[in-house]
Amino acid sequence: MKKITFLFVLSLSITAFSQCPFNNTFYINLTPASEGGTASDACVFGGDLVTSNVVFGETYVVSLCNNTGFEDSQLTLYDSTGTMVLGYSDDFCGVYSEITWVANYTGILNIIVDEFPCLTGNACMNLDVTWQNNLSNESFSSSSISIYPNPVNDVVNFNNLKNEKYNVSLYDINGRLLIYKEINENFDILDVSSLNSGVYQLEIINGEEKTNKKLIKN
Repeated sequence: MKKITFLFVLSLSITAFSQCPFNNTFYINLTPASEGGTASDACVFGGDLVTSNVVFGETYVVSLCNNTGFEDSQLTLYDSTGTMVLGYSDDFCGVYSEITWVANYTGILNIIVDEFPCLTGNACMNLDVTWQNNLSNESFSSSSISIYPNPVNDVVNFNNLKNEKYNVSLYDINGRLLIYKEINENFDILDVSSLNSGVYQLEIINGEEKTNKKLIKN
């Protein structure tokens, strides 16, 4: 009964956009196995509800562009409750649709696939969900500095520091500076226990050498 109620609420919430307003039934979960990966299904129809597990701060591309027919498609993204529109696309790549979205929560993303005209021309389409590489876990320079653990709970440790001073800055996904600290080989930890769970950028500067790393906070 709980699942039926959820689908009913979801169908009501998409009336403004949907070309297939009376379907919206769950079809498949498409969750990429890892960052940089893509989960695909080769036969999604207009009116199908597709879900995907997403991680806060990560970037996802939901795309119908890998099709060669003439189906006029739409995509609408909804939050885990099915009540808030997170993204909408119509005719991004020809008659097909694509949305790039940065997750603002960890949980289930609901994807509604629409097609026009649903009643007389509903055809099978390929749907891709890609988890993009936001920031490499490796540095953007030749620096041998490494950090651990990553993901982290409380304290980040730095390896391979020289006998010099390093300026460490930690930013959130919107580029806001949250922590600034000077470290060296004798004081090589960074306390991140007060941060919320999510993805952050760690910038380490030593003179003209700059290293950027992605940090995941549990």
